[in-house]
Amino acid sequence: MKRIILLLFLIIAVIPVGLSQKAVVRGKIVDKKSHQPIVAASLILTDGNGANSLENGRFTLVISSFPARIKVSHVSYQETEITLKEPPKADLVIEMEEYVGLIGEVEISGKRLQILTEKDDFSIQDFAFDHENLWLLGYTNNQASKGKIWLASWFGDTLASVPVKGAESLYRDVFGSVHMVFKDSVYQLYTETRKIVYPYIYDRKEFFNQMDPIRAGFAQNLVYADINSQEQQAKIYCHTAGIWGLRLLAVVEDKLARLNKKLDSVSPLGTMWTEFASKYPVTRGSKIFAMIDDAIKVPLFSWKDTLFIINLFKDSLLSYGPDGRFKQAVPFTYCKNVMLNGIDGGVSYKKLTVLADPVGTGLFILERKDSNWILLPFNTGTGAVGQPVLIPEFPDMYNITVFGHAVYFLYPEKKYPFFVRLYRYQL
Repeated sequence: MKRIILLLFLIIAVIPVGLSQKAVVRGKIVDKKSHQPIVAASLILTDGNGANSLENGRFTLVISSFPARIKVSHVSYQETEITLKEPPKADLVIEMEEYVGLIGEVEISGKRLQILTEKDDFSIQDFAFDHENLWLLGYTNNQASKGKIWLASWFGDTLASVPVKGAESLYRDVFGSVHMVFKDSVYQLYTETRKIVYPYIYDRKEFFNQMDPIRAGFAQNLVYADINSQEQQAKIYCHTAGIWGLRLLAVVEDKLARLNKKLDSVSPLGTMWTEFASKYPVTRGSKIFAMIDDAIKVPLFSWKDTLFIINLFKDSLLSYGPDGRFKQAVPFTYCKNVMLNGIDGGVSYKKLTVLADPVGTGLFILERKDSNWILLPFNTGTGAVGQPVLIPEFPDMYNITVFGHAVYFLYPEKKYPFFVRLYRYQL
């Protein structure tokens, strides 16, 4: 138990500065004209080390020797270079110029979509972000025996890599730490001055036995759900570090479904399925059986030390603060999918995924529509869903992630059927 607590609550952000030959340089990247901060700019040193500008354009860069040349790039700005002869005495302010007026509109739109892994001999198995870094798992020459784990900038620049053998996937836990998963073990990934280390090993079965029941994490709280499919009721609990036991946060129930189940147990008459079932036999494994026997759904997610629970049956979005106390409920109706003359009163519920951009400070709803995906801004304060954001129409794209004002996804290369590429699309 001590091991899993250490795993979940220890989020490492260590920058060694004790060595005399190294200096920590801090600063901000801004637009040259507006002086607004630029998020997701990449700073790369000649030795391959680097950093990314985070929220408010701030960055922290460890430089081992001087003079130092820094290449600064961003998909929407001209690349620039600066040279530091010695450690600066104050924070740096780096200005960047937009591409506007220098290249055509068509080229700008094309620039927004990039393949971050363009090498023909490099295929991606999985990718994941921690709080700052992009981790890539893949292999070269289309040979699984030549596996590697990469630490990269947000634009795909390799900062470090080490060979691995037998790694199956990457796993991001509810607090943002990234783990590398093998057949029988799991390693937590760390970076020390842009070097990859994974010193802690966990038994895979034990690891996922601990992880799988956790639905979310917020403000050092772990969130669990106890779902009773027979009663169509879900109870949401949280566990706070250092406090024994679970605390009940909310009870969500589909009262109509519970009523129908009770009527079913008394008499086949009086339920909404009577007429349908008399005409069409409902067999186990069919779509209709799945609709009848479908378990209660309680979408939930965390954002900025707040837990949000979507109560589909009351069309509301519930929020809970860092102390686990209820904050407010706002209307949320986008989850409904109205069907004319449909079963269950003509209403079903959409399959929605909430994506959080921890760097770009945005929240989005991801929805599958027909053969493509749509991405919609989501306001948790009002429960309102904005107009769809333009993203590439790649029907087979998967592992869709939003980070640093950009959408990342995997897509199988058509020219090389056994290669999977990582794409980045600037929002």
